[in-house]
Amino acid sequence: MKFYLDSANLDEIQKAKDLSFFAGVTTNPILISRAGIKDRLQFYRHVLSVIPKKELFVQVFSKAAEEAYKEAVSLSNLSRERVIIKIPVTNEMTNTAARLTEKGIRVCLTAVSNIRQIAVAGTLGIEYCAVYLNRMLKKNKKVYEHIIGSDRMISDNSFRTRILVASLPDENLIEPVLFCRNLDYTLPCRPYMNLLRTMDSEEWVRGFYEVTD
Repeated sequence: MKFYLDSANLDEIQKAKDLSFFAGVTTNPILISRAGIKDRLQFYRHVLSVIPKKELFVQVFSKAAEEAYKEAVSLSNLSRERVIIKIPVTNEMTNTAARLTEKGIRVCLTAVSNIRQIAVAGTLGIEYCAVYLNRMLKKNKKVYEHIIGSDRMISDNSFRTRILVASLPDENLIEPVLFCRNLDYTLPCRPYMNLLRTMDSEEWVRGFYEVTD
């Protein structure tokens, strides 16, 4: 189980990187655009230098499958061990993801919305499938059942694929699926920094210090 910061903001990355549970950073085109980043490669290189030994998820911007393949190969050369390439889950792009996986490049299928897509990714040996839990909850989908069922399917078939439960605006949203074996999580800065915080714990900790003062 890993917890990633979902951000393209260097100040947020600096703030989160010293946390004991910090596993790395996930980005996407929306975050890159909001941050006003013009030179993505320079930004990625800088992030990799700021978070040594940790992982970085980066998404292809190319819309054509062959161009996305070339872009993904180029991005993976930033660090074959630490960079994971996010590829949108369409027929053509999933072909690209399979080619990249065969080449030994780490891949995450993104915008995944059902168990069928995860099953296909599993048969292809793709490392990650990103599921946008909050967006699916807004559509009133039975997202927790979907994730729990997908986790069981991965284990039953001995797939290497992991589910990336992505971009959670509230740290409490992950609690119903924390018992699953094949899940990792991404959260924006505020909920990420709050993962260890609860009102009860803070009250009890204050009580300890009141006794020892």
